[in-house]
Amino acid sequence: MTDAGFHLSALSAHGNSLHPDSAIAETSTERLRDAIRLMAKLDSCLLRDASGKPVRVVQQGKVPGWHVYPWPKEHLAAYREQMRFAGEY
Repeated sequence: MTDAGFHLSALSAHGNSLHPDSAIAETSTERLRDAIRLMAKLDSCLLRDASGKPVRVVQQGKVPGWHVYPWPKEHLAAYREQMRFAGEY
């Protein structure tokens, strides 16, 4: 990859570790962990800054990157349940 000028800036592991179905939550969590382990093995492919150090992207917000809104009102119950699962997780 690097010989061709390509570098990684991120890997993605889509899923829902907070899903109320424990099998789905467990699969999602394992996918996330697998992506983290893979990224650790791909250090030589990481996007680097001008000094050669890997570029680190840090989330700047104060809330998680997933969104569940209590609006419209029919989503309120799902929002409350998601917040309960997030707190337990």
